[in-house]
Amino acid sequence: MKLAKKLLKNRRGIELTINFIVMLILGIAMLSGAIVLSAKLFGKVSKHQASVDAQTQQEIKRMITSGNDLVVIYPQRKTLSRKESTTFGVGVQNTLKNNQGVDDIFSIYVEFDNAVDEDRQPICLDGSGCDPLAWISQGAINNVQKIEKNDMKSFPVPVTVPKAAKTGIYVFNVGVCAAETCDNTQQLYGDTVRKIYVRVE
Repeated sequence: MKLAKKLLKNRRGIELTINFIVMLILGIAMLSGAIVLSAKLFGKVSKHQASVDAQTQQEIKRMITSGNDLVVIYPQRKTLSRKESTTFGVGVQNTLKNNQGVDDIFSIYVEFDNAVDEDRQPICLDGSGCDPLAWISQGAINNVQKIEKNDMKSFPVPVTVPKAAKTGIYVFNVGVCAAETCDNTQQLYGDTVRKIYVRVE
């Protein structure tokens, strides 16, 4: 009788231990699933933000084919709230005549130009809050692409308004170079600096 009670007590302890282990394994599996799902969703958002959508591509193509510009930006202006993101598209058409039959390499640069508040007073006189790297990812600023002769491609410029940005209009210069690197000291493809305007509300 005592032995039976002892065995029953031990059995209950073993069942409790097994139940705890099963619950622990289920908890770990659910946590792992949540982490994987979050990573996939975050990856999709990042990919979307770092690419130019089909509608923007179509508008860029329309602008290039209907005009004489070699470089266009669409949209050129956006109104955003703090911590909100959007993607501008920089369309480039390759009309270079050199190196026939060889794809040409193009790159872009993005730099801060100026910012004003609603009274048209300068915001970033001391330079704070207007660093392009705080707004635009390094990958977008140093983007390099090969473009076939007479073809057109778009460079994505994903912009995220910093939390500390003041209300106003922020202007960024965008330049395109027919080279692997690009900055404001080089000869620009299309001979003109383009502008991106972000209104922060």
